[in-house]
Amino acid sequence: MVGISVIGDQNFIIGFKLAGIRNVYIEKNIEERLISLLHEKKTSIIVIHDTDYKTLSPSVKRRVNESMEPVVISVGKLDEENIREKIKKAIGIDLYKSNQEKK
Repeated sequence: MVGISVIGDQNFIIGFKLAGIRNVYIEKNIEERLISLLHEKKTSIIVIHDTDYKTLSPSVKRRVNESMEPVVISVGKLDEENIREKIKKAIGIDLYKSNQEKK
């Protein structure tokens, strides 16, 4: 079972709640909650907003980027390639490549 957790403000997490994700955390201190979730065994994917990602300290960014499980995905205006690589790392398949080859 894949455990998905979402960290952010009320505006960011609302869509995830509507999609049925139950592990949502409305946080002002994103970094503190993120560090906590990195140690949880039941969480496989952590979603944060890209603006929150940019505010992380360099050491936490390094931990996030090196983490195999849980994988941390920042959503927002970051380039698509970053998300593509994180998904590929999480599930082992390049979904974008498969979709383009079908065309």
